Amino acid sequence: MIVRTDGPIEEIELNSGRYLAEGKIVVGRTGNITYTLQRPTRTFLGYLMAGESYLRCYEGSGRLLVCSTPYWRVQFQKAMRHP
Repeated sequence: MIVRTDGPIEEIELNSGRYLAEGKIVVGRTGNITYTLQRPTRTFLGYLMAGESYLRCYEGSGRLLVCSTPYWRVQFQKAMRHP
């Protein structure tokens, strides 16, 4: 598999664990890890205060490839280099 990102990739090893992500930062995972969406809190008021509509939950044993460089920052830097 070939992955191209605009920032460094970090590999995270999960051993029957859980990883919660607030955005689209996970770019790859092994087949033993399940992916679900969940709300950040159980109450409606907490949902409004959290600022994030859903959390991405990865559970199981395996590896995750994570790129934490925000996409908007890279696009802004490219735009500044080429006016």
